[in-house]
Amino acid sequence: MNNKITHITSKSTSIGTYLSDIYHYRYLIYTLTLRDIKLRYTQTTLGWFWAVMQPIITMAVFTFFFVFIIKINTGDIPYPLIALSGILIWNYFGSIANSASISLISSQELIKKMRFPKICLLISKTFVGLSDFLIAFIILFIAIIMSDISITINILYLPVLIILNIITSFTFALWFSALTFKNRDLLNLIPHIITLGTWITPVFYMSTMIPTQFSFLTYLNPIAGIIEGARFSLLGTSSPSKWYLLGISSVLILFIGGLFYFKNIE
Repeated sequence: MNNKITHITSKSTSIGTYLSDIYHYRYLIYTLTLRDIKLRYTQTTLGWFWAVMQPIITMAVFTFFFVFIIKINTGDIPYPLIALSGILIWNYFGSIANSASISLISSQELIKKMRFPKICLLISKTFVGLSDFLIAFIILFIAIIMSDISITINILYLPVLIILNIITSFTFALWFSALTFKNRDLLNLIPHIITLGTWITPVFYMSTMIPTQFSFLTYLNPIAGIIEGARFSLLGTSSPSKWYLLGISSVLILFIGGLFYFKNIE
């Protein structure tokens, strides 16, 4: 019987070997994902109901604020759909960024007990966040149908936008988890960064409300481009500017850099 011997060393491996190692531990990713989903919902009285109510309550609060107080004008598209589409994208990003930033620190016991690519922890958090994302998407889709908004061929862009949102969220998770592990002070800073990002990103308002002199900041924000693309795909808003490709392209660079950085410090 041939036994494979695994040599554990601090020497950095090639990126190909590293990716192969991640695939080898795919069942661990599945186990961690299933564990976190069960912990999130089975230990609460209302379970999955919270995943339904969270985006609805947030949408209701901002609908009252923007419609009845600020009196924002969204044309033929009901404001709740504008808000919910932004919440759908942003909540996924925020949940992954928050959970991944502490994933290495909160899993110290597991890390000490067995050898595995630590990036598996981040991948599992990404999949866990998809459960809430899919529930919120179903709510949005039902609301669109009830509002008699026609679904056009533009919906074909939606799968690409969802994948981009996953990649963007995972990219920031890579950097946040690596940086917070080396500098614990960032743990207190990241929630504030995410809160600030909610307001400087067109989550609860249209990007057309942003003054022209600040538009370039929006174009550099990859989540802003994904949100505007989702509204175009689902709600039939105007086509997003091609300048959003600047922010989305930067994610690909950050993703590759983050992967190498995480691998080297692991």
